[in-house]
Amino acid sequence: MNPGAYEGVSHRLRPNGRILWGAFLCIALAGCGPGDPLAMTVNAADSIGFAMWESDASNRLTAQQMADFGEALQETKFRAMAGGATGAADVERASCAMIDGKTVRGVLQMGLSWELDRLQAERVALAKAMDVNAQYRTRPDDVDSKTYLAELHERQDKRLNAANAQISSVQERLAGYGLKVEVAAPPRARASEVLEPASEDEAPVMQGPRKSER
Repeated sequence: MNPGAYEGVSHRLRPNGRILWGAFLCIALAGCGPGDPLAMTVNAADSIGFAMWESDASNRLTAQQMADFGEALQETKFRAMAGGATGAADVERASCAMIDGKTVRGVLQMGLSWELDRLQAERVALAKAMDVNAQYRTRPDDVDSKTYLAELHERQDKRLNAANAQISSVQERLAGYGLKVEVAAPPRARASEVLEPASEDEAPVMQGPRKSER
């Protein structure tokens, strides 16, 4: 074969060669990591391994997914402390043990569900306190107690609105990931005590029912 003919054949083969090589690269890259980043398995056997895994995960997960994962992780630390873990290292070990081997989706389900439970419990306690405070009575001339109760109600009302907003946010994110959402009905606490200020210069305190109301 003369050199010119060889060059012609070589030139005609190059584009196909590039196509085949490009196809090979696509197949190879497709096999790297799960198609669903939430299906990644968390490696948290130790703090160093988890730090390396987290660094790699940050390249695969969106900023929002990483933020939600961090929020879920924080809840595992709260659980660890509630379970008796003390000190940063102890809490870290207990938290890692909870998430090691789970998928990202599994950690989100566990952590965000725990956060939802905690927020709902806080809302129940706050609603009960507000219901009790709503039963306080003040003397007509007790301006200080009236002011105290009004400010207390305003503070608690803001806290309740914030708690409701947090609960809604966690519920929406769980649903957005296609995860199970357990919703507790807003509490409706009732207080049977009748309360009134102890004196003209003291905040209202718990007292028994008036004789006229027994």
